[in-house]
Amino acid sequence: MVREAAVYRLRRELLPVVWLTAELAPGRRTHAIDEPDRPDVVNLVVLQADNVKFALVVDEVSDMREIVVKPLSRYVRGIPIFAGATITGNARVALILDVPGLAVRGNVLSEVRNRSSLPTEASVEATHDPGEALLLFAGPDAARMAVRLSQVKRLEAFSRASIECVGGRAVVQYVDDILPLAEVGRLLTEGCAGSRPSLDASDEPIQALVYSKNGRQVGVIVEQVLDTIEQSLADMRPATRRGIAGSLVIQGRVTEILDLDVLCAEITARAVSTDAGVAA
Repeated sequence: MVREAAVYRLRRELLPVVWLTAELAPGRRTHAIDEPDRPDVVNLVVLQADNVKFALVVDEVSDMREIVVKPLSRYVRGIPIFAGATITGNARVALILDVPGLAVRGNVLSEVRNRSSLPTEASVEATHDPGEALLLFAGPDAARMAVRLSQVKRLEAFSRASIECVGGRAVVQYVDDILPLAEVGRLLTEGCAGSRPSLDASDEPIQALVYSKNGRQVGVIVEQVLDTIEQSLADMRPATRRGIAGSLVIQGRVTEILDLDVLCAEITARAVSTDAGVAA
């Protein structure tokens, strides 16, 4: 400790220490070196912002990989410690930390000094075209589809062996619950969850968008999660079939925008009626 600030000696340098947990949840700031039951070993990631090095304490280091950085949605864009997002190989959305923002929050850099190397708010607004946060995915027959990210609770990957057939419908055990599964193609054509999905013998896990409403969840199986983008829906063409909010051109492809509220309404309604019958 140097003047009530934690530091770490790395060879001949003293690096300020910032706890990631404390910056993500400000009310939970702890200084591990002051605790009698502190862990013997902590994971430190050495970072640099504006020519100043500091050590970030993290719970665990999982992997190193190259990623494609996507812009943040408007819901989290104002949080200074996040710089972007990406979709990992198992179809999960991961937030990317902003190193200068962490340095400011952890009092390693002054905000005034850090701002000199960042674009001004006016320039950011001038270059950003606000729109709706969308999740792009491949649908049946290589069709390009999208769904509003606000309608997706989680992205999950399920092994094909974990899928069971109960009452003629495909389900999977999911977080102490039974999650009904439906292929997006069957939802659009049949209007409800069909029988067991037509899964091939591949060992690749299936990707599903978990939709939740009124305490009921549905897993919508898609071919492949492609990207997350922000797109203005002002020019969206009217829908031509049930379960589609409309269509527009995204990244040079005609893309249908799904309405999960409509597509999953019958499945969640059946779950409620089933529970009522059991209770009776």
